[in-house]
Amino acid sequence: MHTSLKILLTNHNLADRAGTQLYIRDVAIELQKRGHSPFVYSPILGEIAEELRFATIPVVSDLKQLSFQPDVIHGHHQLETLAALLHFPATPALFVSHGWFPWQEAPIKFPRIHRYVAIDSLTYTRLVIESGIPEEKVKLIYNSANMNLFESRKFLPRKPLKALVYSNHIGKNMDTFKAIQKACHELGIQTTIIGEFSGNSTNNPEKMLLQYDIVFAVGRSAIEALATGAAVIVCSGKRIGSMVTSENLEDIRYKNFGLQAMPRKTSVETVRSELVKYNPQDAARICEQIRERASTQQMTKDLIDLYQEVLLIPHEVDVEQERKALSHYLHQFSKEHQTKEMANRQTLQPIINFYQFFTKNPFLRPLFKGMKKLLVR
Repeated sequence: MHTSLKILLTNHNLADRAGTQLYIRDVAIELQKRGHSPFVYSPILGEIAEELRFATIPVVSDLKQLSFQPDVIHGHHQLETLAALLHFPATPALFVSHGWFPWQEAPIKFPRIHRYVAIDSLTYTRLVIESGIPEEKVKLIYNSANMNLFESRKFLPRKPLKALVYSNHIGKNMDTFKAIQKACHELGIQTTIIGEFSGNSTNNPEKMLLQYDIVFAVGRSAIEALATGAAVIVCSGKRIGSMVTSENLEDIRYKNFGLQAMPRKTSVETVRSELVKYNPQDAARICEQIRERASTQQMTKDLIDLYQEVLLIPHEVDVEQERKALSHYLHQFSKEHQTKEMANRQTLQPIINFYQFFTKNPFLRPLFKGMKKLLVR
């Protein structure tokens, strides 16, 4: 049994302040605190890579830079996980799926991937039902937040005064924000928006969230807001869910405060129907529960237990079996992406035909050239 583990974590990029990047950062830092040796591989580095290095965790953009072999690979995203498996041909792995739609989050079937992790009901469905991963190989480990970073407030006001739309998928000009803004205005609540789409993402959510009574958020952002004691309404893009309450907390957490928890289109009416559920006392109860059960510390402990489980599984490297698995993956990858490319081509074909009609027609060609010159100017 390994006491101190060398763990290689992979991710498609470490530049954006988004879900898997922050997940990697927090898990790696917690692993280090527990006496393990995490190091991170991503072909694209950036702000999160710098934060990891500041925490004295090694980060590489090329696996050739690594001079020693990890005990276990904690894989995120198909290509990066596969690259790590091929570079370290004797190392066992687990694969974590964080999303329903992105192709990178679909699992790889490879002999040395002994366990798969789902973060919610939807990724569990993707792994087991869509991808056919045996249930005994899949572990559900919920998303989390660093409770040492996010302080809980003493109390919420009797009536909400300030609301925050905390999302990378809602912009200031979107109908979603306008609906939230109008419904809040009707109830005398001031509204602010923070996130990538609105051009003002934050590096310090732990300070910012304490300033708002109600927060519209999803996923990890919702967990962070609940951890500060804010009242949270699940909302992102064009969809909205419920105000998180003591009664629905378990169900919404199982859905990762995400897509399945947002059954309705965002409108002034749907926003208003959730705002009136504001309950400071219930928000305090939820804060206490979420801080106890959804911490990065507990999540990392569960991951370490899974690493140990992976290492206890007897395995011999079968080169022929791995070669066939790689061949099958490349076949599927090529087929899926060429199918998408052909579909995109069909979508663009009317535009291409219109362009060719203008450029090849002897009567219209001079007009087209004149328009082109004007546009270049």
